Amino acid sequence: MAFTPEQADYYHDRGMMPDWAWVQQNGRSPQWNYEYQKAKMYRELEEREAAKRRAEAKKEIERQLLEAIVATMEQGSEMMAAATADDIVASINAALNGTPAPASKKSFSVELGAMLGRALGQAPFKLLEEIFKDDEERRKR
Repeated sequence: MAFTPEQADYYHDRGMMPDWAWVQQNGRSPQWNYEYQKAKMYRELEEREAAKRRAEAKKEIERQLLEAIVATMEQGSEMMAAATADDIVASINAALNGTPAPASKKSFSVELGAMLGRALGQAPFKLLEEIFKDDEERRKR
C-alpha cells in the first residue's frame, strides 16, 4: 500500500512510520532525504554527547557537594570543640564563684546548619545552571 506524501508525513510525525519507510514514500528528493537523515544523525549524536556531559556534571556536582559537606563538618567539629571548651570553662568558673552557669548564646546545630546551607547552596548549583544553559544553546543551533 502506497501512501501519499501527506499521509507519510502524518504517520512519520506521530512515530507510526520508521524513517526507512518514510524516506521512500515522502515524495521528497533523494538529496533532501539524505540531508534530513544526516541532520538527524548529527542531532542524535549531539544529544548523546549532551547526556554524557550531564552525567559528568552530575558526578562533579556530587564530588563538590561531598567536599563542601566534609569541609563544613570539619569546621563544625572545630567550632563544637571550642564551644564545649568555653562551656566547660564557664561552668567551672561559675562553680568556683557560686553563681549559675551561663547558657550558651548560640545553638551549635543552628550555626552548623547555616554553614552547611551556605556551602551547599552556592557553587554546585551554579555549575549545574551553566551546564544546562550550555545544552540549551547547543540545541537551539
